[in-house]
Amino acid sequence: MITSAFHIPRSLGCFRKAGLNVQPYSVDFYSNDRKFDLDNLIVPSASALEKWSLLIHEICGFLIYKIMGFS
Repeated sequence: MITSAFHIPRSLGCFRKAGLNVQPYSVDFYSNDRKFDLDNLIVPSASALEKWSLLIHEICGFLIYKIMGFS
């Protein structure tokens, strides 16, 4: 199974629910090198704030898939 790194938990749950034993391969990572300067530790970057919407979307999708019995 090849999918975005964000989708791995939800996709893997669906495949396992269907009885398929797949090997996940993550692509499309959203991480960057960590910077430990004072500015980066105190003031979040705009791109970090944008990625929160992706995280919230995947968490909601994961929970809904669990509730609906898809995974």
